[in-house]
Amino acid sequence: MTGRILVLFLVLSALAGCGGRGSVTPAPEASRSAAVEVDVASVRLADLPRWLSTVGTSRSVNEASINPRSAGVVLDVPVDLGDHVREGDVLIQQDPEEVRLQIEQDRASLRADLAALGVDRLDAPPRRDEDAPAVRKARAGLDNARQSWDRNQNLYRANLIAEQELQTSKQALLSAQADYQGALDQVRTSWANVGVRRSALRINEQRLANLTTRAPFDGYITAKNVNQGDYASPGGSGPEPYIRLTQLDPIDVRLEIAQVYAEKLKVGQEVEVTADAFPGRTFKGRVVHVNPASSAQSRTIAVDARFANAHGVLRPGLFGAVQLRLGTRPQAPLVPEAALQKTIGAFQVFVIQPGQGSTTVCAVSVSTGEKIGTWMEVEGLKGGQQVAVSSLDRLFDGAHVTVRKVVRDPSAPGR
Repeated sequence: MTGRILVLFLVLSALAGCGGRGSVTPAPEASRSAAVEVDVASVRLADLPRWLSTVGTSRSVNEASINPRSAGVVLDVPVDLGDHVREGDVLIQQDPEEVRLQIEQDRASLRADLAALGVDRLDAPPRRDEDAPAVRKARAGLDNARQSWDRNQNLYRANLIAEQELQTSKQALLSAQADYQGALDQVRTSWANVGVRRSALRINEQRLANLTTRAPFDGYITAKNVNQGDYASPGGSGPEPYIRLTQLDPIDVRLEIAQVYAEKLKVGQEVEVTADAFPGRTFKGRVVHVNPASSAQSRTIAVDARFANAHGVLRPGLFGAVQLRLGTRPQAPLVPEAALQKTIGAFQVFVIQPGQGSTTVCAVSVSTGEKIGTWMEVEGLKGGQQVAVSSLDRLFDGAHVTVRKVVRDPSAPGR
């Protein structure tokens, strides 16, 4: 009876050394005096990321439904479904012959109008009205008529010419003034016509350019509904566009995150995606958009994460599992997995308790968190404590142990 009381006292003393934590493993009475050789490892501290698990669907960053900007017969469609094109590549080429003829006519008419104004370049800037040949000629006639009028006035005063001759020179002056004004008005009208013809020429040149439909950005052809010989128009043909161009690099993944995480969502957060279509592969990206409003129906917030996708592996509509990093737990304690002993509905570890003349272990219940390689995050331990990593099946709370070696893992996280 006295021996049992002594054993009970030793057990309670061991519990007090563990901070009063209860033992999950009962102490076999016959084994209390035997020292067990164990290997030990130190509890390490590491800053651990916190991840939120959810699902997401990939979607294109940019997609365009492409129809030609001018109507015309299609001469060539140099792309096919699934082709990758670069910005500026030709997608649809329509017949340009009619527009080219119209451009030639516009240029000929413009050249004739400019020649009448004494200009030999189609892109020449407007000149002063007085520099036009017709105006200069009319100005010379006006100057001659004015000089004749002034001379005849002097001759009439000297009774050297008759009044009829004086009136004739006056009429000539009035006529020259009218001719000069008419020449100025004609030049101004001609410059206005030049402006109209230049506008018509630019419109037809734009029409010509519009007959060549080019890719507005790099992407893949995901729909093609036009062929050589078709008559294509800006309105398209039916509900589908002639060409659909989809950008795949980069590509977004749309997440729907519960609104309880609203304060933790930030642009720049890390995101990892895995999909059944690509077993063993993890795609890494970052949050680029966080919707400032949540959905009233689903009580979720839309978040877009962007991924580099140079080879077009990820395609729009792909469903995958997503890990969204919400933050970091600083200085989280970790132990080797070998230190964990499964108990009923929980785990425990055996913490080394050095003493005077003997070393014992204290059984401490822990809860587990993230797994980092062969190490496990736990709650209930402090950095630097030593835990047993061998002979766990022979240990119990308060058991005497002999430390055989300290296991040092150079790949262990933290410090």
